[in-house]
Amino acid sequence: MALPHLALPFRFVNGAAATVEQDTPDEIAQCVEVLLRTVTGQRIEVPGFGIADPLFTQESSRSTPNVLAQIKTWEPRARSAVSDRVESRDELVRNIKVTLEVADVNF
Repeated sequence: MALPHLALPFRFVNGAAATVEQDTPDEIAQCVEVLLRTVTGQRIEVPGFGIADPLFTQESSRSTPNVLAQIKTWEPRARSAVSDRVESRDELVRNIKVTLEVADVNF
């Protein structure tokens, strides 16, 4: 039997907190999203978790190799592909797209 985890964003459905089942594609994708939305150092109990803040840096810490490395480190259940492109209207804006393929999870 799989364990329920709180769904993100946190919400109520039919009077109860929404959940996702552990080790399902939805739960794994949710874990990757949390990783990508967290700035390194933001979670003091796990200081290496997240993506480095690229603000005021010359080299993007959100580059494809860095994002892939963090996903492999913190969410090994997900196979991911990362692509990025520079915004056509503003060369200082970089769009990163993460595509997930969930690996078989066996316990």
